Amino acid sequence: DLHYPLRRQRQMCIRDRVVIKTEKIKNVDKSSISLDGSIDAKHLKRWLDVDKWMKVAGKTKYNLRLDLCPQLPSCNQLVINSNLVGVTLDLPKPWGKSAKQSRKLQLINNTKSESQQWRYNYADIVRGITVIENKEKPTDQQISYTNIVLGGQRPSEPKSKGIYIGGTLNSVNLDELSRFYSQSVAATTESSKKDINKKLPLNQSNSLQRLDLRLSNATLLGDSIASAWFDFSRNAKSWVGQFNTSIASGKVNIPHHFAEPVTLRLNKLIFESKDNPVGKSSKKGSQDSSLSSIDATSWPKIILSIDQLILNKLNIGRWSAFLAPTKQGYKASNISGAIVNTKVSGEVAFANSGKAVNSFLDLKAAGGDFGAVLKRFGQAKVLESKSTQVNAALSWPGYPWSFDQARLTGRVDFKLTKGRVIEAGTSANFLRIFGILNLNSVIKRLKLDFSDLLKSG
Repeated sequence: DLHYPLRRQRQMCIRDRVVIKTEKIKNVDKSSISLDGSIDAKHLKRWLDVDKWMKVAGKTKYNLRLDLCPQLPSCNQLVINSNLVGVTLDLPKPWGKSAKQSRKLQLINNTKSESQQWRYNYADIVRGITVIENKEKPTDQQISYTNIVLGGQRPSEPKSKGIYIGGTLNSVNLDELSRFYSQSVAATTESSKKDINKKLPLNQSNSLQRLDLRLSNATLLGDSIASAWFDFSRNAKSWVGQFNTSIASGKVNIPHHFAEPVTLRLNKLIFESKDNPVGKSSKKGSQDSSLSSIDATSWPKIILSIDQLILNKLNIGRWSAFLAPTKQGYKASNISGAIVNTKVSGEVAFANSGKAVNSFLDLKAAGGDFGAVLKRFGQAKVLESKSTQVNAALSWPGYPWSFDQARLTGRVDFKLTKGRVIEAGTSANFLRIFGILNLNSVIKRLKLDFSDLLKSG
């Protein structure tokens, strides 16, 4: 008993080639009805309810085959195949494609008395199974089970309500993915935006319940991450999860209510300067241009704590901050930490004026012997003091992670109480950190030593 609305027949452009085939396989009678057609992407987007955010355009051909086995119900299935030639998918790599590219898409439907099962495979990079229980009454809530695997591995049949996503992603650009997400949010209607700030209802059947991913050769903030894993699960109030990458590891709690801040606790955060990159850095000058379109205004508020901040392989202790979006970018305020006997506070932010991205740092440090701080950073102890006060107001073009000494502008006020300069050879020039002067030269002039100026050459 087959029914198909005439309206959808017109939208799917069923052509005149219909093949009916009957055969016997292992003493089972099997009849197949095969037909060719084409479909416009705008109808597909409307059916899937993704027309608000998914940029799909064009028309493609497909083949539809219906298998019927009266003696063996498990043989009954609907199979749809397409190479998607003619359709453009404007999605981040590796999911996007041009109209000329061929990408396999297969959908298989098995219908039983108690449920329907859909299997789908997109180019062996996304595979999944969705089981939909048949309603006893039209008013009953639809219950479904979905298991999606990224990376080509065959998915197992889902056992729990909701959507579960797992698998492995190779060479994915997380910066592009972040931009796509921001653009998708911006493309929603005003009513949808209002819904984002409301507490999201927990519908186990239709909502994502777990995300368990492994990444290799991923790109984040312009840098390469060799490997990473993420495991997030949903409960009644929030998403909770843990992660481990080459630059950070820790735990996170993400409330369903968007207005509530995310709690992020890092076991470690590794920051390396350009002279000491972690993994493979992007080419010089390409980092800012590749990230110039970041829209941080949709980023969440974050309560951040760091157990170990590793700077150029040196552990500089525990730190905390509060992060929140601004009108033009993002800001980390209430920064608090300590380096040996010196307490550090301040804020760092970046702003996108539309023409350029700039970062700003306001920093205050107050403590004891400044020489101990230098030593912690692996510098020679060229100074020692009873107390230290530093106030810095600096800016540089690009994002905070594009910090470059050569491009700094601003002011640094430096005050030592009962300080003493210790001459320590060629390494005694810590002020080169700011590119201001050579301490050895100053010491020589104070000693009335001008021998370097009087030498020939």
